[in-house]
Amino acid sequence: MDMGDLLWIYHTTDGGTRWRPSPFSAHPPPGTAQSAIDFITPHLGWVWTSQYSATRMRQWLRQTGDGGQTWQILNTGTVSGTVEEMDFVSRNTGWALTQRPHVHGSRWSLWKTVDGGQRWSQELPQIEGSPAISR
Repeated sequence: MDMGDLLWIYHTTDGGTRWRPSPFSAHPPPGTAQSAIDFITPHLGWVWTSQYSATRMRQWLRQTGDGGQTWQILNTGTVSGTVEEMDFVSRNTGWALTQRPHVHGSRWSLWKTVDGGQRWSQELPQIEGSPAISR
């Protein structure tokens, strides 16, 4: 997904007959894009958002426990680079793949959380090539 694209998160409560945008994605702040999204149940999910301005980019990890009706911002202070992919394998454990521009191409890093996204540790710095996260 291109970081400039907006990803609209829809939810259904009637088995797919009607779909509604979640309150977060229905009215994103200006300059906001979602770069990665992952749900492990119909109710529990995360979305990594970035907000761009003329001088900087800020990122947040948001979590929902009610299928996208409400979102909580989690602390993501230690993750550097643009989150390109994310995969949670449980309520607490998740992985994020980040990309940073470099003079010789992109630098990729793999990050891990064991507390649901509150804190992240860098597992593999500066991966070469075009990595991907898959189940």
